[in-house]
Amino acid sequence: MTGRSAPRLHLLLATARQSAAARVAREARGTGLTESAAGVLFHLARHDRATAGELASALRAGPAGMSGLLDRLARRGLVTRRKNPDDGRSVIVELTADGAAALPQMRAVLADLNSELTAGFTDEEIAVVARWLRHVSGLDRD
Repeated sequence: MTGRSAPRLHLLLATARQSAAARVAREARGTGLTESAAGVLFHLARHDRATAGELASALRAGPAGMSGLLDRLARRGLVTRRKNPDDGRSVIVELTADGAAALPQMRAVLADLNSELTAGFTDEEIAVVARWLRHVSGLDRD
């Protein structure tokens, strides 16, 4: 930026993330799902099955955190876990019918939020924001 100080993008991004997460938590209260839990279910809905490690990588979660989340989802009957026949050290996670049934309400919550996030911006402006967020998301990858 020339002649003026740059906006504190890191702070703005952190604040925006916290606000969006709080909004999702408030709106999703009736689903009983957290944003992370919904992320697991959405991933499984797109990929049929995944290992716990694949889920952790996709959601940028640690192994211990993912293990605890999968325990909670399995207890609720939203996912099943079974030993990976190709690698005894890992488990295969699959979406159950109850897990799939939990997704429409969460999709609606996220669609409403996305509509609010994009309101008042042109398609071109949204494309720039999306490109910047993909750039920022890749900063920690080598």
